[in-house]
Amino acid sequence: MKKKHVIPMAVLSSALLMGTVAPTQSYAISENATPSVHAQIQQSSVHKDIDNRPFFVQEKQREKYTKANEASAKAHLNKNKENYKMNDPENSLGNAEVTKDDLGMTHVKLQQEKNGVPVEGHQVTVHYDKENQVQTVNGQFNETIEQTDISTEASLSDAKGLEIAKDAVKAPEQLVESPSSNLVIYPFQDENHLAYKVNVNFLGENP
Repeated sequence: MKKKHVIPMAVLSSALLMGTVAPTQSYAISENATPSVHAQIQQSSVHKDIDNRPFFVQEKQREKYTKANEASAKAHLNKNKENYKMNDPENSLGNAEVTKDDLGMTHVKLQQEKNGVPVEGHQVTVHYDKENQVQTVNGQFNETIEQTDISTEASLSDAKGLEIAKDAVKAPEQLVESPSSNLVIYPFQDENHLAYKVNVNFLGENP
């Protein structure tokens, strides 16, 4: 049976915690784990990544700013990959989505991927305080997908997948907006499926 490795939201000014709980194929980095199963990690190994702090720049340099934060977050995860049960954060996590809140904290969200295909529902977020030091890490990461050789070559075309999806929901020819279709890896019932994630919007007979 596969085990679910839980790393609670790691408050790094105190310590990084980790442990194991009920069987499943993914492991969560969250704040809801049971304290009794945690193994404490020394804060000196994960705190104050001074050389990998995020940078704040003007809007015209947004891309450079995002890449700097992405590199910082991945460097932190790579430095502590054994704690987070990751083999290769650099290649298993995609481009960053970076936000900054009213408290001055920076949040760097990274999408798990396999050969460039996103894993549905699996992201890892590295949170920085206003002094740009890592404070917490949380999210969902599928260790099995990272370690398994999974084909990401679709047997159906994007157009065929869209046609099947429209038939499945009995969508009319006239849609509210153009449908979207994206190839994803979809973990379901202890198996990982290559699938098209299709969004079809239309007005039904009932409100």
